[in-house]
Amino acid sequence: MKKFGFTLAEVLIAVAILGVVTAVTLPIIHRLIPDKEKGMVLKAYKTITEINSNILNDPGLYMLNTRIEGTNTDCTAIMACTSKPVDGEHETGYSGADKYPHLLSDNLTLSRSYNKSQSAYDFATVDGLNWTIYANNTDSNNPDYLVILDTGNPARETCVYNKNTCKKPRNFQLRINANGEVTYADNLTRVYLENTDSLTDRNADLAKAATY
Repeated sequence: MKKFGFTLAEVLIAVAILGVVTAVTLPIIHRLIPDKEKGMVLKAYKTITEINSNILNDPGLYMLNTRIEGTNTDCTAIMACTSKPVDGEHETGYSGADKYPHLLSDNLTLSRSYNKSQSAYDFATVDGLNWTIYANNTDSNNPDYLVILDTGNPARETCVYNKNTCKKPRNFQLRINANGEVTYADNLTRVYLENTDSLTDRNADLAKAATY
């Protein structure tokens, strides 16, 4: 009776072939997996932009050419118009540096309530993002806000992208300037906003971020 089996040489050849196939297919599979962090950052960017369009263009909330809170100067940049609304229909109770972070969080669905610590405002949204907003009030005529988004991914580092020290970040930064425009504040976020068409280009995005 003939016995069937594999010789050691055949097993080693099969293992070698499997290794080659794995080495070839893994990068392809990796490129097909959506970058969750990028998706969350782009969604937050779109959401902030839409909210800003609504609240900053509402003359009952942000009234251009009114006095800057606590000064004798009229505001000419929308984010400097932080006085309380004069129209009872739009009354919010928010003014000064607190106004924008409050209005932004009021238009988001929160999973962790709004908290303020000195000039930092933090909360979390139901999509898993942790938000921290820092008010920059060194120039009351041109205030801006730094928004730090933490995706909470335990497989990533709690840091902002740096090509030398942080290549797998879970923190991303957006800046909101005095006119309410939203832009990037770190290089990987910059690449994400420049390449919005694909969520599967993580390696290409990292390579591009390293050139800045």
